Amino acid sequence: MLPNICEIKPNIVNTNLKSKFFFFYGEQGTWKTTVASQFPKPLLAGFEIGYQFIDGLHAVPMQSWSDMKDLYRQLKTPAAKEKYDTIIFDTISAAYAMCYKYVLGQYGVDDPSQVPFGKGWRSIREEFGIIKEISKLGYGLVFIAHGKEQEITDAKTKNVTTKVKVDLDSMPMNMVSELVDFCFYVRKETDENGVEQVYAYSDLPNIDTKRRMREFPARFLFTFDNIEQGLATAIAARHNGTTADVDNNNNLREVIEERWEKIRDDVIALIQQLTGTAAENEVGRYITEIFPNTRISQTSELDKDKLIAARDYLRELGDRIGK
Repeated sequence: MLPNICEIKPNIVNTNLKSKFFFFYGEQGTWKTTVASQFPKPLLAGFEIGYQFIDGLHAVPMQSWSDMKDLYRQLKTPAAKEKYDTIIFDTISAAYAMCYKYVLGQYGVDDPSQVPFGKGWRSIREEFGIIKEISKLGYGLVFIAHGKEQEITDAKTKNVTTKVKVDLDSMPMNMVSELVDFCFYVRKETDENGVEQVYAYSDLPNIDTKRRMREFPARFLFTFDNIEQGLATAIAARHNGTTADVDNNNNLREVIEERWEKIRDDVIALIQQLTGTAAENEVGRYITEIFPNTRISQTSELDKDKLIAARDYLRELGDRIGK
């Protein structure tokens, strides 16, 4: 249920990384996992094994999409929310490959196009949508992928442009890009002293990059400290040189999930409230239709979506008759 919209406090942009989503991509050896591991209280979902050389990192090996579904179930628990602030997906490309294979296995096919009416691709999209559900749990998120530069020559003009190919299909790439606040393309460069460094770009033409705040640096030496400092500087600039009061809990994206038992009890209370009114017959018809052969008191967590629909309908019915 929504909070009272007349009591909502205004949002304050703050430096709390727990409420921010990042996407790092670039060639191997560009510090992506190392930088991600320095985020607050991280847990790395290891779809690849590069994390094994990062001392002290909490990491869980992901061997199948079933592991991802189990991770989601565990991340919803109070114990996990107490222990971790940041969830790292390394790599999200390998995660999508597991999702793809999992769905095809359910249908017993080799290609999504073999499932009629586009249902194969639709099922993959819906299954991969678990990342959006995880984004509602209140954690900071870091997605990691590989990417490689390519020079492309225009056939007519002969102009050469640099493109970056991300090893992630367009559907999951679009889903992640829409979700994140910052998308950094990271690459190795040699500085003026001949030292090889890794730089991150948050605003490049023709290359996938993103910065939710235009005050954030467009290019910087790729370190965790610089990300943190860049965010603080951007917020200060947005507030005319003075940082806003930081409320570490104000900007979290956690969506508190209602327990199904409460929803069931709400439905029972609404039925009792409408009994003996002009809507009594309509209530009986509706409940029988949506829960055939089942008493409301005998419903389970599997009926949660139907219970939510029933509660909404009964509330609207009550409003119409003034109850």
